[in-house]
Amino acid sequence: PGETTKVARVNLRDGNARNVTWRELEARANQIGRALAALGVEKDNIVALALPSCVEHVFVTVAIWKLGATLLPLRHDLPDWEMARMLDLAGPKALVSDRHTAQCPVLTRADLAETETLPSDPLPDAVSECVNLVASSGSTGFPKLIVTPMRGVVGGDKQQGSAKGDGPMVGLVLSPLYHVNGFAFA
Repeated sequence: PGETTKVARVNLRDGNARNVTWRELEARANQIGRALAALGVEKDNIVALALPSCVEHVFVTVAIWKLGATLLPLRHDLPDWEMARMLDLAGPKALVSDRHTAQCPVLTRADLAETETLPSDPLPDAVSECVNLVASSGSTGFPKLIVTPMRGVVGGDKQQGSAKGDGPMVGLVLSPLYHVNGFAFA
């Protein structure tokens, strides 16, 4: 089988495994990217992502990066008041969450499932100036957004600040995907 049919990711949660091929990751990210673009998401816009660690979290993350947008991963189980405070600070163009509401458009996992009917061909190339933000409630009691000083480049482009190596990487991610260490999968 070709490279696209090889397993890109195995999601193991609560004893259930879910394999995702490179082809599926590419197709789903393109479809979800189209749905986000239809909501007005463009290069360097912030998209907040508040899902538990699941395969959709990865699909959405890659979709955001494909649009050249900036990812803001948030804990999916934040209390409503804390989520509202983070969203007010960030001003995202869209939020992906099963639980929260926002002043911007919100996509749920059910909405993401409906994107499977959208075209899966590649999206136009776009590179974010900031690959992702990290939310912090701050030791002073005020929320903060910490900027990751790395352009959103996928692949082994060392001159662009990419964290990727030259070949496929294998890693075990034990932390939640909203956590800064959760991005070891990327």
